[in-house]
Amino acid sequence: QFRLGELLRDGQAGAAPDAGDAMRLFERAARQRHTAAARELGLMLKRHDRRRAGEWLRQAADAGDREAVYQLGEVLHGDGRLDEARALFE
Repeated sequence: QFRLGELLRDGQAGAAPDAGDAMRLFERAARQRHTAAARELGLMLKRHDRRRAGEWLRQAADAGDREAVYQLGEVLHGDGRLDEARALFE
């Protein structure tokens, strides 16, 4: 699911880019605790649904994904939750 989501997100292997299908596949994989899928879903959601983005980035960050920690910090900072963002980087 994750790899197919990447292919659809990026429009690789002859597939046309399809963000909606990619997000659905990432979410399916993330619900099965796939850390990279949770991170990628969170990244895709950052512009449209920051609350949900934060939830998925938190899942990936809690699993040790360093990029997700950074991205979650940006979401929290952008939402004015500075103490929470700062705590991620300490």
